[in-house]
Amino acid sequence: MGSGYGFKCKKCGHDYNIHCGIGMMFPKEYQSCIEDVKNGVYGDEWKSIASSEKYFAVDASRNLYVCKKCNNWNVEYSMSIYKPKNSNDIMNKRYGEKNVKEWRYVPYVMQYDLNNDYTFIKSYIHKCGKCGNRMRKVDIDHLSVLSCPKCGTDNNAVDMIRWD
Repeated sequence: MGSGYGFKCKKCGHDYNIHCGIGMMFPKEYQSCIEDVKNGVYGDEWKSIASSEKYFAVDASRNLYVCKKCNNWNVEYSMSIYKPKNSNDIMNKRYGEKNVKEWRYVPYVMQYDLNNDYTFIKSYIHKCGKCGNRMRKVDIDHLSVLSCPKCGTDNNAVDMIRWD
């Protein structure tokens, strides 16, 4: 399930939204994240882990990240990376009609699976596209203000959004 907020800038009138979490397309998005890791999109370290851990997993939930230096923000995949606690258990885990061994890959990994079946390796460091500073994850359930992406004015949320 995903959640988010809708905003309307009090200065320039721009409407903008954030959507975090996961939705019905999660398995497809998860596979896209896995392919990006294998192709080096998230750096050599992630690519190296992917090549050494057959059933590695990533946290593919979408989160809000804000730069403390310039207040720029973006919604991105978490991309923290994990390894299985027990590869045999992962191989025998069922996804629909087949298990992972039959699929030859893990179709998707939910937060529950990460917590129970995997060991955390490392968090992905999100960098600001404007200033290059490290961005911090913001819990959107406690979000009170988010700056307008057009003019930078801080605005309060006007609508709460729940999807899927």
